[in-house]
Amino acid sequence: MFGYSEHFADRDYSDPNVDYVVFTDDPELRSETWRPILIKDPTLDPSRLSKRYKHLPHVYLADYEESLYIDNTVKLKVDPSAIFRRLSSHKLAMLRHPHRDCLYKEAEAVISMSLDSPAIIAEQLNIYRQAGFPEKFGLNAGTFILRKHSDPAVIRAMTEWHSQILRFSKRDQLSWNFVAWLLDLRFTSIHEHLQDNSMFTWPVLDIPVRVPRDFDDDLYLSIHLDVRNVGINPRKHYLHFGHAEKRRYK
Repeated sequence: MFGYSEHFADRDYSDPNVDYVVFTDDPELRSETWRPILIKDPTLDPSRLSKRYKHLPHVYLADYEESLYIDNTVKLKVDPSAIFRRLSSHKLAMLRHPHRDCLYKEAEAVISMSLDSPAIIAEQLNIYRQAGFPEKFGLNAGTFILRKHSDPAVIRAMTEWHSQILRFSKRDQLSWNFVAWLLDLRFTSIHEHLQDNSMFTWPVLDIPVRVPRDFDDDLYLSIHLDVRNVGINPRKHYLHFGHAEKRRYK
């Protein structure tokens, strides 16, 4: 949870055999279930900083041999232990993307929704094409990732995946299947629907407010000088106060 983009969905999972960890830059995040690990690093934008902990569990969860990553809008239907048992023979498992089977088509969608820089994405795709990465190779969703993260092949893939989002688009679904192809990584692509399957439901939008994708920090502060003068993070202000006060953000 980085960058005050949305409220934390503090779901109360009761499985005592699992440790629940949330990496965050919010010093006020509290939970009875989840153990917050506070991170302060001004060298990366919030999106890429969050993916450091998503992509590199072998570094930041080194005391564990396996881990399950879930997005904030995922709601599990079963105990995490049941998921670990079900997929115990797989070193890495993700669900298929529900709408597309091609990284290049995903890039078109990302550009059309203004989710990242078209120039950066064009450079990325050009390099992938030059490398010989084929169309319709498959596309996975990064919403749910089960990993035996101490496995050497998984470590190599996760390290390369993270290097891709540092170099190119912050949208990591644009690089995962290229990385798997490049490294010839054999992983499990779960053939269940991302939005409603036997393990979880997604997206569950029971969090009260999300910061709009086109939110501009500097513009918000220029509109609301009282917020600038207080010195609060503009996204945090909008999330906790500005939305309820119907303040403009653009």
